[in-house]
Amino acid sequence: MPPGLAAMVVQTQALFTIVFAALAAGERPTGRQWAGTAVAFAGLAVIAATVGHDLTAIGLGLTAMSAVSWGVGNVLVKRLPAVDTLALAVWLSLVPPLPGLALAILWDGPRALWDSGLGASWLAWPPRRPRSCSASDSARAAGMGLVLLGLAVIVRPGAAGVTEPPPRSR
Repeated sequence: MPPGLAAMVVQTQALFTIVFAALAAGERPTGRQWAGTAVAFAGLAVIAATVGHDLTAIGLGLTAMSAVSWGVGNVLVKRLPAVDTLALAVWLSLVPPLPGLALAILWDGPRALWDSGLGASWLAWPPRRPRSCSASDSARAAGMGLVLLGLAVIVRPGAAGVTEPPPRSR
């Protein structure tokens, strides 16, 4: 999966957070949040329709599952009692990579881990660019645009002309 596309799909965790918070935590998303979620999921569907050459179904599925995992985690963290958020973030960032690293070494061996570090794409500069834009690239760009539009509608009041009525005074 191309890295930019993976980054976009992972950020759909905001959408999954809204859905899971509504289903599991009894939260009531606003109309704007539901509208943004629908638009962004439509964008995700457009991206999914481009599965092919450099985007595999398994790659897209696993990346989407990471977004689902983040969404579940967001809802669970929200249920915690008051804690030091910096300490929580540090522990959540330090602890999970250790079992993952152990599993990677156990599964593929230390040599594969070393080779993957040496072959990391961020070490290759300048980045390779395709000579032409394919139809799937255009569809992905449209899907990414819809995801971004959906996120903007969720986060920014008045984005894309979608507004909530002002709160009633009591």
